[in-house]
Amino acid sequence: MTQQELTAAVAADYETKPKPTLASLAEKYKIHPLTVRKHLVTAVVYTSAKAEIVRAALNTVLEKNPPYDQILPELERLLEDRDTPMSTQTIYSYLPYDITASQTDAAERKRLQREREAAVERIVDFDSLWAAIVLFEGYPFYTAKGLLFRYKVKGGELIVNRKEKSITESSVKICYENLWRWMVM
Repeated sequence: MTQQELTAAVAADYETKPKPTLASLAEKYKIHPLTVRKHLVTAVVYTSAKAEIVRAALNTVLEKNPPYDQILPELERLLEDRDTPMSTQTIYSYLPYDITASQTDAAERKRLQREREAAVERIVDFDSLWAAIVLFEGYPFYTAKGLLFRYKVKGGELIVNRKEKSITESSVKICYENLWRWMVM
């Protein structure tokens, strides 16, 4: 189900009588209650005092027709002057998905970061090491001299952007085994 389809389905269920709770919709769709609210805000069917404040501020910002990347900063500036300030997370939670789409990239980067950190914690053998190496594809590393490099994984090879040669999986395995023998001694 696409995001738009989920928004439409959640909104349709929310409009039924008696009105379901966010928690019951979250359980039905197996998503977080705040995600349910985000879908309802996107469908413009959710109302609350905070939702109305954010919606009114958003309309004020959009009337100025700012560049897309300036909408969120302008909105934050407008809302920080209020008597009851809201955190950035609260403001974003009351905005429709199309306005916060750029935040999806940040969320994806954070998810990948957590996945990489967990993979490093799970290294117990060569296969788990190689899985971590694959997850770090494209990550910026630095040489001993401070030069930036990245690598791509192509089959069983690491293609480093600073070299014309590749590093094979078997070479990495030999280094891993030698290091392991050295550490055990």
